[in-house]
Parts: sequence; structure tokens; C-alpha cells
Amino acid sequence: MAPSTYNLRRLLESRSKNERLEVFPGQGRLVLTVTNYILKLCSEDDKIIASIERLDDSAKLCWGYSRHTEEDRNFSILFKSYMSQLKVFLKMPNCKSTPNLNELVAVFIDLLLEILEEILRLQPNFISRFKDKIITLKMELKFLITFLGDTPLQNTKLETTNNLLTEIEVLANEIGSFLHSYFFTTERVLVNRMNLALSDLLGKVEPLKEKIKHHCITASNTLPGGVTPKTAVVSRFLVDSLLDDLKDLMNHKDDRIDYVKDLLTKILEELMLLRPLLADMEVYQHPEVEGFLIQIRDIAYEVEYIINSYAPVWYLTLRLPQVMEKIQRIKMLLEYSTYKMTGDSSLSLPQSAQYPSQQLSLQAQYPLRGQEIFIGLEQIFIGLEDEVTKIATPWMAREPTNYFHFWDAWTW
Repeated sequence: MAPSTYNLRRLLESRSKNERLEVFPGQGRLVLTVTNYILKLCSEDDKIIASIERLDDSAKLCWGYSRHTEEDRNFSILFKSYMSQLKVFLKMPNCKSTPNLNELVAVFIDLLLEILEEILRLQPNFISRFKDKIITLKMELKFLITFLGDTPLQNTKLETTNNLLTEIEVLANEIGSFLHSYFFTTERVLVNRMNLALSDLLGKVEPLKEKIKHHCITASNTLPGGVTPKTAVVSRFLVDSLLDDLKDLMNHKDDRIDYVKDLLTKILEELMLLRPLLADMEVYQHPEVEGFLIQIRDIAYEVEYIINSYAPVWYLTLRLPQVMEKIQRIKMLLEYSTYKMTGDSSLSLPQSAQYPSQQLSLQAQYPLRGQEIFIGLEQIFIGLEDEVTKIATPWMAREPTNYFHFWDAWTW
């Protein structure tokens, strides 16, 4: 059971009692923010929990006596000691073995973001010269949290994914160290040095964003799913509900959406056009219908996540076209599956079946996953499906790669 911090909170939030402890008004609120994080992170056996208990007991004694007593002096000593211990918790926990490291990094960055937001609410006098830089740093952290939960960072088999995650963690640790040095100190703040340190941090954010842009392009063929809640049942009703929610979300978002409104409208229209194709497949009880439902559901969640999280315009214009590409692939596969199922000659074959040589060129630029390769081959060798299956099956089990050379051998 987590220890109570009632007395500590009561004392630190009392201006008349804690002004002798603080370097700037409201510093105790920052201490409470980190304390709440520690209580969620640590077990009862950790030494820091014992320190919090002693501090809370000491705070309780201070209420029963006037100022400048032995109890006050004891609390002051404990409080300063506790603030120095917080440095350890303003860096990422050492949990390298976890399979969801991106989530842990996001939780830690959320703590840093909460501290910055509290600093901006308190507005200590010494930040007035560079308040705009603190606001900028806050917005950059909000974007990093968005990116950590987005699809491009879910493919941990890519080296660039792990490299980026490491770089984000390093930057977060540097920001944590900066915050402890200047906002959890018991010494007078050196404003000029703090301004230079803040400028240095912001200078490291821009190269990181360039790497994020490059990674999003590199990982553009990663299947959606990293931002998708786990659901036991996938049905067309669920997909329809998601699409309706997405439509409502587009109509109530902030000004950022205006820059990409046309693209979002097109994405929604394309997703809506998949509905009748799915309905046809359900009528014929096509075995692949659930797979298509899952992919469409995942894309709907992906779009919703991107526009509902904090993402700057440049990120929206980068990610949304990638989502459109995924929709177009699914649409192509759905149309072809419907064509095979119904034998309806009014349904035209996908362009990949009509113009295979052009499609090969596209596949060289945007390699697909195994199942999609199989369907593409089946489109080209209509009437030879059994032979194609024998050849394609071993390739379907392999990791995503560039299959152009394999296709080239078959066609030429």
C-alpha cells in the first residue's frame, strides 16, 4: 500500500509554511508532481518510499508548532535531502528487457511534460526571458509522446526503430537532468546558464525530428496495429461505428486539421467505399472477410490516433498519405477477391492484374508482405493458381523484404 502524502501536500501547498523552503514560489508543487510519479513506479520496499514516509511524518509535526522550531529545522533538512534524491527519478528507469519500451519512455516523457506545464502555470520570475523556449520544449515533448504510440515505431525488427527509441530516451534523460538542475535546486538559479542549457536542448530536437521523418518513410509499409486496442470480436458493425466516429472527429478538431482537410475527407471516402465490398463478401461467407475487417479497423484506429493526438502539420502531411496508400492496397485486394468470388464481369480487375509490368515497378519501390505477394502473383498467373501457391508459400513465411528480384525472375 502506497504511503500517505496528505501532510506533506498540506504543508507544501501552504504558502505561509513553505516559503522558507522554496527557492521560488510553488517549487513544492513540482516536488509533489514527481512524488506522485514515484508512488506509481516504486514498490513498498524501495528506499525512496521510506524517505517519503519520514517526510510526511515530519510535515505532520510542523503543523503543531510555530515557525523556527526544531521540527521545522528537521523538516527542512529532510526536504532538501529528498529533493536531491529526485534526480534519480528524473531519468528513464532501467528496464531494457521490457517488450514495450516505447510505452515506458512515453510515461517518463509524460512526467516531464507535466512538470513543464506546472512551471508555466507557476511562472517563476526567472523564466520570463525565455518562457517561449519552455513552451516550445513542451510542444516538442507532446509530439514525441504521439510518435511513440504511432505505427512507425511499432516495428522493433527495424534497426532504425530501436536507434530512434534510444535517441528519444537520451534526449528525455537530458531534459530530466535540466529540470532537476534548475527547478529542484536549493541554490540560487543562474538564469544565463539556464537559458543556454535550454537552447542546447532545443537544438538537439530538430535533428531528431529529421530522423523521425526519415524513419516514417522507411517504415511506411509497416502494417497498422500498434495503436489498435485489442478487441475480442471484429465485425462489420464495429468497423462501421469506427468510420462514423472518425467522421465526427474530423468535424470537431482544431485548426491543424484545416491544412489536411481535403486529404482526410478523401481517406474517409475511400474507407466508406469499402463497405459495400465487405457486405458482398459477407453474403458469400468469404473466408478472408475477417482479415479485411481487421485491416480496415486498424486503419480507422490509425487515422483517429494521428489526428486525435498532438501532431504538428508536417507530421500530418507525412503520415496521412501513407495511410491512404494502405487503403488503396486493401481496396485493390478486396475488389479482386470479390471478382473471383462472384465472377461478375462488370467488376474490373485491379490495375496490378491488367498491367503487371507496371505493378512490378511499383513493388520494387514499395515491397509488400508475404500474403500480398502471393495475391499479386495469383493476379498475374490467372488460371495457374495451384502452381503459384506452391512457389509462393515459402516466401509468405519470410520477413518483409524487397521481392523485386524474385518477381523479375518469374516474368522474364
